[in-house]
Amino acid sequence: MKRILISVLMAGSIAFGWPGNAGASNGDTPDRVIVKLKSPHAAGELKGYGVAAVSDDQPQPIVTLEVPEGMDTSAFVEDLEDRQDVAYAEKDSIVSLSSATNDKLLKDQWHLQSIEAPRSWDRTMGSKKVVVAVVDNGVDVDHLDLKRNITAPYNVLTETADVTPGDHGTHVAGIIGAAGNNKIGGAGVAPNTGIMPVQVFDGEEGYMSDVVKGIQYAIDQHASIINLSLGSYEKSAALEEVLKKADQMGILVIAAAGNDSLDTRKYPYYPASYKSVLSIAATDDQALDADFSNYGKVDLSAPGVSILSTIPYNMYGYMDGTSMAAPVVSGTAALVLAAHPNYTKQDVINKLSNTADWYGPKYEAYFGKGIVNARRALDLKRIIKAPSLSKKVYDHSTLVEGKTSLTESGKVSIKRGKEVIGTGKATNGTFLVSIPKQKVGATISVVVTFEDDVTKEAHATVLDGTPPKAPTVNKVGDHDTVVKGKAEAGSTVTVKAGSKKLGSSAATTTGTYSVKIAKQKAGTKLTVTATDKAKNVSKGKTVTVVDNTPPKAPSVNPVSPKATKVTGKAEVSSTVTVKAGKTKLGSAKADKKGRYSVTIKKQKKGKKLSVTATDKAKNKSKATSVTVK
Repeated sequence: MKRILISVLMAGSIAFGWPGNAGASNGDTPDRVIVKLKSPHAAGELKGYGVAAVSDDQPQPIVTLEVPEGMDTSAFVEDLEDRQDVAYAEKDSIVSLSSATNDKLLKDQWHLQSIEAPRSWDRTMGSKKVVVAVVDNGVDVDHLDLKRNITAPYNVLTETADVTPGDHGTHVAGIIGAAGNNKIGGAGVAPNTGIMPVQVFDGEEGYMSDVVKGIQYAIDQHASIINLSLGSYEKSAALEEVLKKADQMGILVIAAAGNDSLDTRKYPYYPASYKSVLSIAATDDQALDADFSNYGKVDLSAPGVSILSTIPYNMYGYMDGTSMAAPVVSGTAALVLAAHPNYTKQDVINKLSNTADWYGPKYEAYFGKGIVNARRALDLKRIIKAPSLSKKVYDHSTLVEGKTSLTESGKVSIKRGKEVIGTGKATNGTFLVSIPKQKVGATISVVVTFEDDVTKEAHATVLDGTPPKAPTVNKVGDHDTVVKGKAEAGSTVTVKAGSKKLGSSAATTTGTYSVKIAKQKAGTKLTVTATDKAKNVSKGKTVTVVDNTPPKAPSVNPVSPKATKVTGKAEVSSTVTVKAGKTKLGSAKADKKGRYSVTIKKQKKGKKLSVTATDKAKNKSKATSVTVK
């Protein structure tokens, strides 16, 4: 029997390794941004921001830019979003994601950010019921970032459970399922998934027969997914046969496409070239095909350059290769199965293919159905910044107006608590949605949902925009020093004469008020307003100061028994009245000089007369007494 040598697929060796707590992130503001471009040619326009030009015949959906020294990250994002060639820009950060883990090296695992794995964790971080077999050169089962997820290890070479810690296998296992939220190292794509280490190599090469045995072991142990970061250009009937068994059992097999920059349509690479196996090509951090990656018969692609993951003895390091891309897809498939336990193998393949970042048939030989996207595979939308509200919302408002960071059409939903109070459309980055009037103090939330994105919630507290009713004002006389009446409880009542403020005071809890003022002349017009706590001012209530001051007592000339007139002086225009006891004898109006002349009947000597003056405001003077002599 011919024995075929097969090797693990590591295009680049480990760059360096370090203990899990070294170089830990302290949560500082990130100094990079992620930019999605509108066309594959736009990258060249960003040279000024430190991005190398990309050839026009390659897709350029996402690039990572360094924030210029001395520039604020938020300001840099805003500058980029103003560009016509940028679809969106956002901080290259995991802090805002609700399920982001606390692993120290997560910020250095660009591949997780690229496939949007942290967002997918909002739905699931994997399940121990989903087991990925890592058929490789051994795994460090005691690694602090792996040991909690290890299940059913097996060494084909020794036919024992004693698996040796291979660099390559440990790295692959970490990409799939390094533990999350344990405050050390990094995280796998599916941090809670089960990892089944199956050792088939002792080093970087081994026999195909051992690989076949390893796959058979994974089948017998009911693995959900088999990851094969290995391959050979020699076809094997035994390998094909065992893979058919896996296919019949509904086990998803994912394999590396190879690292020789060859067209696998001319130079088939096994097991990736078998129809039942998903062949995975590698991409770099610019979303370009890796220069070493095979192409041709490719089903999907994934990050495979400078991938940071676990290596033996609680260390971490970088590796390149389609060996790294395959486990990224395996981890994503594990998340899909955790979220959909009843999915078949084909269901998982369809989900991965239909939700990948697809660049069209022109690039299918390099990317297959696209670069795998964990967020989309978990049916989640990308979370983008909250919409901005253009105007404050008042208790009289019936429209909510705002802006979004995206110009594509979106659905606007406005809620008060859990109740939807308004829906509408966002078009060209703006929206105007009708809502019923809301009570002061209520909080509303606004979310805009797009085809592939959803905004964070924008919140607004309903403000008091309704002015109080105009105050009621009691009569104000020219001798009064207090203005009284009723106004909205707690409002501030202000009294003015023209533009001059005379005084102000707060209305009591029952609404009564009392404002001290200086005495005002009769006929002065006073304006009284009420201002509530929200600074809404009522309409003014105008009152005229009334004349409450009686005229001086008239002067009376002597009256004889023969007199038929009583004369004297009184307030100009006042009405002078002459009485004898309670009997009115007559009255007359004082002229412009204050002179009056009241016609009366002759009165007997000794008769006492009283003379009063009444002004236009009906104020009556004291009486002047005179005796007929």
